[in-house]
Amino acid sequence: MTSPDQSLSIAICTRNRPASVALTLSHIWRQARHLGTGVEVILVDDGEIEDATVEAWAMDAVVAGATLRYLRKSPDMRGLYESRKLAVLEASSEIVLFLDDDVTIGRNYLSRVLNTFADNPDIAGVGGVDQLSLPAGQGGLGEAFARLFLMSSGDPGKLSASGMNYSQAMWRLQADAFASEFLHGCNMAFRRSALLRLPDMSWLTGHSPCEDLVLSYEASRWGKLVVDPNLRVYHLAIEGGRGNMRERLKARVGNAARFQIHRKGRLGLPFIWSACGMLAKDLAKAIKDTRSPFVGIRDVLFGYAGAIR
Repeated sequence: MTSPDQSLSIAICTRNRPASVALTLSHIWRQARHLGTGVEVILVDDGEIEDATVEAWAMDAVVAGATLRYLRKSPDMRGLYESRKLAVLEASSEIVLFLDDDVTIGRNYLSRVLNTFADNPDIAGVGGVDQLSLPAGQGGLGEAFARLFLMSSGDPGKLSASGMNYSQAMWRLQADAFASEFLHGCNMAFRRSALLRLPDMSWLTGHSPCEDLVLSYEASRWGKLVVDPNLRVYHLAIEGGRGNMRERLKARVGNAARFQIHRKGRLGLPFIWSACGMLAKDLAKAIKDTRSPFVGIRDVLFGYAGAIR
C-alpha cells in the first residue's frame, strides 16, 4: 500500500504529439484515482499544443484527483535533455517519474514505483521494461554480433566497455529486479535530489539520444539504480520529428561518443571498435530497408561522417 505522505511528479516531455500524449495521460489518470496520494503531471512542451486541449486534460486530471501543469519552453531551451532538466526543477515531489509521450503503463505501475522507493532508501532510480521491445535470443547471432563489437556487455545491468546499452535487449528475459548502470528513457523514475545538479550538455540537442544514459550516470553517483521487470510499459516508439536518416545517425553516433568521454574521460579503442560494428549494422539495414541501396549507403556514410566532424 502506498503511504499517504508520498507524492509523485510525472514528467512527460513532448513536441507536437497531442494524440499520443492523450493516450499516455488516460492510463495515468486510471491509476491515479486509486493511488491514495498526490500526483502531479508536468507536461513540458517543445512545440505548441492548443490551449483548449491542455484545459481539457487539466479537467481530466482533477476528476482523477491529480493536477496537470503545462510548461511551454522558450526557443533557447529546445531539446529533450533541457526538458528533463526543467521538469526536475519544477517538480514538487521528491520522486520524479519520466514517461515518454508514446508510452502506456501496465497494471499497478505507479504504486509499485512509489513502494520501491519507500522500501529502499538507498535507491536513486528505478525503471521498468518495455513489453513491445524484442528480447535478445540467448546465443543468437544478434547477441553474438553485439558482444563481438563490444556493443553489449552480456550482463543486463551493465554498459559495455564502449559505454553502450545493447544489453538492454536482455531485460525481458529477466524475472526479478536487478541492479543496473542505466535505465530506459521511455520510463525511468529518480529521486529529485539525485538530479538537481545535472550538468550542461550543449551536445544534447533535439531528441537527444543518450540523454537517458547521462541521467542514469549522474543519478548513480547518488545511489544505486534498479530495473524491475514487473514495471511493465508499452512503448509505441513513434519516430515523428526526429529528422532524416543522416541527422539521426549523426546524433546517435556522435552523442554515444560524447557520453563515453563524459563517463571515462576519453573515447578509447573499445568505442572505435563498437562504432565499426554499428556502421556495419546500419549499412546492412540501409541496404535491406531502403528502395535504393546506393542512397541508403550514402546517407549512412554521410551520417557517420557528420558524427566524426
